[in-house]
Amino acid sequence: MFKSPIKAVFVEKRYLLSFYLTLALLVCPRINAQELPNEADLLPPPPGDVAATPVATQVPTAVPKPSAPQVPTLAPKPPAAPQATPLPVKTTLPKVAAETPAAPHVLLNSYQEGLAFYKKGRFEEAIPWFRDALEEPKRDPMGFYYLGVCQLRLGKKQEALVSLTFYYKLHPSYSLMYYIDGLRAKLTSEEKYWADQQIYTYGEGNHPELPPEENYPMWGIQFKGEVALLNLTEFTADGQAQAYNANVIDGGLDPSYQFNGTIPNASAGFGVEPFARLGRSLEVALPLSYLSLGTVSDKVQSNLFGNSQITYDLSALMGGLDGRILAGQPPLQFFVSAGPRVAQVQVNVTSTNSAGSTAVNFSSLVWGAQAQVGVDWEFFAPLHVCPAVGYRWLDANHLTGNVQTGSGNTLSRLEYNTNSAGSLITTVPDSQTDPAGMSPLDVNLSGPTATLSISALF
Repeated sequence: MFKSPIKAVFVEKRYLLSFYLTLALLVCPRINAQELPNEADLLPPPPGDVAATPVATQVPTAVPKPSAPQVPTLAPKPPAAPQATPLPVKTTLPKVAAETPAAPHVLLNSYQEGLAFYKKGRFEEAIPWFRDALEEPKRDPMGFYYLGVCQLRLGKKQEALVSLTFYYKLHPSYSLMYYIDGLRAKLTSEEKYWADQQIYTYGEGNHPELPPEENYPMWGIQFKGEVALLNLTEFTADGQAQAYNANVIDGGLDPSYQFNGTIPNASAGFGVEPFARLGRSLEVALPLSYLSLGTVSDKVQSNLFGNSQITYDLSALMGGLDGRILAGQPPLQFFVSAGPRVAQVQVNVTSTNSAGSTAVNFSSLVWGAQAQVGVDWEFFAPLHVCPAVGYRWLDANHLTGNVQTGSGNTLSRLEYNTNSAGSLITTVPDSQTDPAGMSPLDVNLSGPTATLSISALF
């Protein structure tokens, strides 16, 4: 008797259902046991003598698909039920002594101890032995490979990237290169930064060092040179006024009258800056610097009035606090820094004429701020070169000093006098208010800056 088409279709669906049930029974135990493939399962083996992957951790990458059931004909023969692919059976590991490679490595103690733990699947215990093997004078490059595998098994991908990169430098291969590139693509930007810093710092060659983890805070010191633009407006106005008066006197009252004035338009400085790196991209620094702001000089030569000269030596001792944010990857990183400043600004005034000379030191404590952008180049670890440009806000407008008078010394302040027929800079007792047409002399040190620093990070 021939089977009806309806019955044939029913038989086909029954066998398909049996196939899917069998497949589910194969997959479910793997999921329940959480035996999904590890990142290390895809790692290409190294050339030469390599220990096998631990049996306890071997997992098939996928369950084989059974062949599709045959479509029944008019006289079909029921297809055989698909057979499930058996899972690998865990075998008993032999003793460590029996697992010694045929070609023994140079480091038998530390390396072989690590290899024994590795074969038993005890990766956490194997890592210290492989590290010890790599820290000894005669390093075995295979230690880098197995150290990386153990780190992968424990989910430490960024550390594994460092270890496998060192092994690749000693034994390059295309398969390992592609694997490392793929592993790197799975890391975050911070993890890539950490790994690259270790790889760069502890370098390459036949005897690479084992990269230690970074421990924060890290300490450093920086030596800095600086130049800055100045705009001493009131000193400039004083020089222009005296030059105008000299032309008037020279053209009439005293033809021998001459005036020479110098005003600096830039300053130089140097400093030292201890700092602490609190994280991968954050530093805190205590900048201390001395600024030589230059000398303003007014010199008069006259047969009628005599010769005279007055000089203003400007300087500042400055300190502060900076926060610094770094971006990018070593050896070349960009940074932005900013913070408050406090400065002791000094103006040493020396006046010389036919009657003699006097000197008075005027000073003022002022607050300000400074910001910079620059590049941090680690040209030779641990030395860094850091060029930067920035801007400083610092204005001293209440400079006081003890001026000698007939009754003794009087605390006075430097004043700018627009009503004066000669020099526009004079002094007023600090206890008095500003006379009409006068105001405190302003020494404005705000302006662009450029620095070049050399630092060392320990």
